[in-house]
Amino acid sequence: MNALTMVSKHFLGCLLMLRMILANQNTCIECASTNLRKQWSLTGFTQKFRADAFTTTCLGGFDKHTVSCPGLCLTYLFENPDFESISSDQSDKLMIVRGCQRRLTGISANIRNESFATAQSFCEYDKDFARLNSGGEIVYIKSLVEFCNGDSCNSRIKDFASGEKCVGQNTDRLDNAGISCFDCISTKGNCFSSREACSKKYCFKSNVDIHGVPSVYKTCADFSPYGPNAACGHSTLTIVPGDMAKLDGSLTQCFCNDKHYCNSASVRSISAFAMIILGIVSVFRFV
Repeated sequence: MNALTMVSKHFLGCLLMLRMILANQNTCIECASTNLRKQWSLTGFTQKFRADAFTTTCLGGFDKHTVSCPGLCLTYLFENPDFESISSDQSDKLMIVRGCQRRLTGISANIRNESFATAQSFCEYDKDFARLNSGGEIVYIKSLVEFCNGDSCNSRIKDFASGEKCVGQNTDRLDNAGISCFDCISTKGNCFSSREACSKKYCFKSNVDIHGVPSVYKTCADFSPYGPNAACGHSTLTIVPGDMAKLDGSLTQCFCNDKHYCNSASVRSISAFAMIILGIVSVFRFV
């Protein structure tokens, strides 16, 4: 093989790779509801939005700001876990993020099924996702994620009306059924008791570490912002509890569906106020 042939093959290979990249390139709406401005940690996303990305028009899908995206566009809609205790204004109840899934999570969703190939959209809906509010109490909220392919395609979802009809809701389930997951809050160490269990499409686990104090929460979910495969996302956060000094921390959340009790990974032993930490990250000022 002469040098010219080698160069030609290399050039063709680069063109093919470029074509594949461009084929997966989208332009996505990027915005978030204003009630997430100081509670971004509730999303668990790696990307942090610019200040003017938090708008009153994001929920209605009217924002025009777009970003180039090397992958799928994402909409993440969920209920404010503190709504019942802090507000009676219905505008505070729903929280929404629109953006580039890969930029938001740091992970590319790998969605391969016939429904997505036809509709260019894949969504998952959980009518009663259990999560902690700011008081460390478990509340049940609605959550929905939509992945889509196409410029500005992530402006469609505005409420939970389409939740029950989500394309992909019943796909990619282990053995075509729900999987068993640990369902617990750990204040003295990791929790493994199968007596504390729930069953849905995914197992969920959240690790929060504030100023060296770790804590863990496990449950099950019928949605994942990372797509239908097991994945974890990591983000940093800073909280300001009242007038106290800033506390730096980190949040790691994982969704998995490859086996029963897949949210069993161990964590370090944690202290007595770990459960409070799990709650306070949702209400203190996010920096």
